Amino acid sequence: MRIDPEEVLSPDNASWTLKLGRSERESVTLDARGGHPVVQTMTTTAASDVEATLAQLIYLRQAGAELIRVTAPTLADARAFAAVMEQFTSPALQAQHHYTACPVVADVHFSPQVALEAAKYVDAVRINPGNYLNRLTPQSEAEATAAREKMYQAIEALASTCQRYGVAVRIGVNHGSLAPRIVEQHGAGIEGMVCSAMEFLEVCRHFHFERSVVVSLKASEVKLMVFSNRRLVQTLQAHGFYNKIHLGVTEAGAGEDGRIKSAIGIGTLLVDGIGDTLRVSLTENPAHEIPFAREIIAHVASLHETPRPVDSLMSAPPVVRDRHVPPALQSVRRGLLFLLHEGETSITTDDLLSYGFAQDATGQWQHLPSTVDGVLFAGQVGNNLPAELAPYVYHPVAEGVYQSLDGKGRVVIIDLAHESLPQVQQYGAFPTETLFILKESQPSLWRTRTVAAQLLAQYPTANVLFWQAYHADYQGERLQAAMGVDYGSLLLEDWGNGLVVTNGQPPSTIGYGLAVLQSLGLRRVHAEFVACPGCGRTLFDLESTFARVRAATAHLRDLKIAVMGCIVNGPGEMGDADYGYVGAGPGKITLYRAGEVARRNIPEAEAIEALLALIEEFE
Repeated sequence: MRIDPEEVLSPDNASWTLKLGRSERESVTLDARGGHPVVQTMTTTAASDVEATLAQLIYLRQAGAELIRVTAPTLADARAFAAVMEQFTSPALQAQHHYTACPVVADVHFSPQVALEAAKYVDAVRINPGNYLNRLTPQSEAEATAAREKMYQAIEALASTCQRYGVAVRIGVNHGSLAPRIVEQHGAGIEGMVCSAMEFLEVCRHFHFERSVVVSLKASEVKLMVFSNRRLVQTLQAHGFYNKIHLGVTEAGAGEDGRIKSAIGIGTLLVDGIGDTLRVSLTENPAHEIPFAREIIAHVASLHETPRPVDSLMSAPPVVRDRHVPPALQSVRRGLLFLLHEGETSITTDDLLSYGFAQDATGQWQHLPSTVDGVLFAGQVGNNLPAELAPYVYHPVAEGVYQSLDGKGRVVIIDLAHESLPQVQQYGAFPTETLFILKESQPSLWRTRTVAAQLLAQYPTANVLFWQAYHADYQGERLQAAMGVDYGSLLLEDWGNGLVVTNGQPPSTIGYGLAVLQSLGLRRVHAEFVACPGCGRTLFDLESTFARVRAATAHLRDLKIAVMGCIVNGPGEMGDADYGYVGAGPGKITLYRAGEVARRNIPEAEAIEALLALIEEFE
């Protein structure tokens, strides 16, 4: 399945078709402005293990993958693609296992020779410019000239080979593995990531190959991933490039945290009209990535949003504004989670526990980082409420207006289905302790964003929370995707400071809300985790290992801990982590602290205890 270099996006053809395919393979259609992006995943095998790789390709294709990446760390792996692809595309094997072959991407990090060999057999080659090209800053004019010549030679060889075989190239620019010279010149943030991609594309343009390059900018930090991709697309268009974009939050982790991180990052960009292929990178069985990717795509489609013009998109994280909150929440956090308690007006001990409150040794109820910050009662509250919870419980005092039982907090609900937009001006007269909840009953973001902008223009320090009430009908992965896309895309641009759930939703919804806030850096409920999804370079069971590390360290909520399968991207991608647990070889783990090696080659059976001892030594 080959990419035709002539079938590309042009400035006057925003809706376009990319056919990935030899005639005997299924073609995939992409729409650059809001259509169906291609769902990608990755095997956990190296290509040289032909039997295992073939089995995973078939398994993942049957699970719905439309594009599959296979790691190729060595020349032997590149050569093995000949056998892998011959069997994967075999009509007899496809008939036997009831699948149609899809595009396969060779994942190459360091060696140009490996990329050139793999291109003979696969549909696309993925390289990381930070590892593939010149890494060090030249120290003289002569060194600069030689480095530039070397870069041109490497890209010319890759372009020539890929053109010969009709193969596309995906450049994967990862935040944690930028070349040191890029970091020195442009920094390790948005500018460095964009400049790394543009440097590669400019050289490809010299060889008339830029149209066959798919670009990917990834980071484990959601805001950096979103704003880097927006800046990339703006820069591409400013320089006359119209490349396809691959989306993903790298090392997202597992469970609800990994899914919600991915929904925020990928979903926000899809709403923007950005993204042609995508991968949800989970530290789980790679087949689990596919249905959740489809949930993100389906939810974005249900919003029917018209993408904003690319040049109008916010392309740098905003400074989070200082907002007024009720006294009880002054020292809590930036991100707030409120809950609407529907039904009974009395509140039970089980209710309080499910909302995150906890009792200390004296029986007093405590408000914790994982506790909801406000409980809104539909009616008057019964008289059985513990007095210490009065600042966190609100009862109605007028239509759409609630007041805390201690009289020091106020909430106003603005129902977007019933109020015309200009009427939000009237709410500026409320005291500074007022929180505004924008209730949206239809799948929509534009109206919520518009009202929030009007409200903040009138009252810049207003604390705005979002309530997408139609989520009440959702659960499981559908709910995770919807909450990530809707609340994440609003909160990362600082239109508001929190969200609302109801007790009519599954109890897990509170956890999803907290995960949204933690993913955006607005709140810390548990330790922050970075974990790669695993691939053919991983030398231990990454999923079970991550689960053990998480269980042992989750309570250390002020720390960021990384679990990485190998040293290729591990040390770089976890560069801002406090501690790292990285595969160093068969049965061996190396521990990092603040980006530096702290303990080398620890037996895997002893590694978690060693990690805890290292943390105890320094924290």
